[in-house]
Amino acid sequence: MRFFTQAWHAGEYSDEEAEDIRARYLAHRSELAPTLPADLRRFTEIDVHDARIKSLILDRRDKGVRLELRAGDNQRGYFDLMLNYSGVDVSTLDSKVLSDLAKDPESEALYDEVDKSGEGYVHRWLWWPYREIDITFQKLTFDRVIADERNFARSREPFVEIAHVAS
Repeated sequence: MRFFTQAWHAGEYSDEEAEDIRARYLAHRSELAPTLPADLRRFTEIDVHDARIKSLILDRRDKGVRLELRAGDNQRGYFDLMLNYSGVDVSTLDSKVLSDLAKDPESEALYDEVDKSGEGYVHRWLWWPYREIDITFQKLTFDRVIADERNFARSREPFVEIAHVAS
């Protein structure tokens, strides 16, 4: 994470420093927004705080990640968010971390950051219990569907990895 680090979340900064970090990220996001593709720009406006993973598919063969979340809260309502990352730099993703994250029913998204990365983009995630993942990608599409409540039936296989096909 570049802005919303574990130290920031854990309260290791003064209130003024913590607020400055939040303000710097919001300014960064505002500056970045006009340069982003429409779907990615719209996604940056979605609050994923406290989102829980329904399923995570790492497709090394097709260089993709599909992340399905249950997000929202009592005040604004709940929704399922299906994120499809393509052109992913799968070499940077640790299967064990992703598997642990997806299989842990206590995992919740704390904060996320979107940024440019070379010719593409990076989506940084901070999760509780503390885990970080960075997904470097070329394109993000997503669907958002209203859900009735926070709870959902957990998949028997919340993490699936599709490996490279041997030549």
